[in-house]
Amino acid sequence: MENSNLIFQVEHIFRCIDDKKPSFEVNMWISEGELYRCIPSATMDVITGGHAFEWEDMDGNPIIPNASIGCEHILLERFVPVAQIPLN
Repeated sequence: MENSNLIFQVEHIFRCIDDKKPSFEVNMWISEGELYRCIPSATMDVITGGHAFEWEDMDGNPIIPNASIGCEHILLERFVPVAQIPLN
């Protein structure tokens, strides 16, 4: 069996530790203590330079802070890792 091209997919689960609202108006937001899935699509926050990611709630609904201004990412520092679940 050839395994050199095998790619393992992992789902990352994080808990929110900082739900302070950002400086812009948000249409959807996170809640401290709640669990979220991380979507692997990293970008750099233009203000802080920190890593930001797209997130989903545990039902698979994307959390998009404000689509009208193009904000689809939330800073990673607002979360702590809880689990990694292998998908295959």
